[in-house]
Amino acid sequence: MKLKYKFVIVSFVMAFIAILGFAQERSGWKYQLPKECWDAMLGGKTQDVAKYFASSVELSLPSGSGIYSSKQATVVLEEFLSKGTFKNADVDNERQTGNTTMMIATAEIAGRTYRLYILTQQEADKSQIIKLRIEEEK
Repeated sequence: MKLKYKFVIVSFVMAFIAILGFAQERSGWKYQLPKECWDAMLGGKTQDVAKYFASSVELSLPSGSGIYSSKQATVVLEEFLSKGTFKNADVDNERQTGNTTMMIATAEIAGRTYRLYILTQQEADKSQIIKLRIEEEK
């Protein structure tokens, strides 16, 4: 009798895990960077992206690079995105080591293709961008 109950419980747990995994995969977003941040970046909404910046951010753009406060990084990113919004964006890869994740993506702005490197760090249930590098592909 006990074996039958164990089998039912194990079957139920396995079915639940399978359904949960299927639902997560169907959501279409499986990356550490929050989807809201990704969407804001693609839409050129720098104020919304800034919500995910750490207190200081290493920013590297075709126009220059440096370490900025989150407010300064917002202004610099806003200036870069004044050329247009990202189009045809695809996440190429994501690697996680401990509480740090590197996302690599490709996107276009004004007919030019760029590679995006987004380094995030998980801090108290919040993913924070600590480094953002955008470089033009040649």
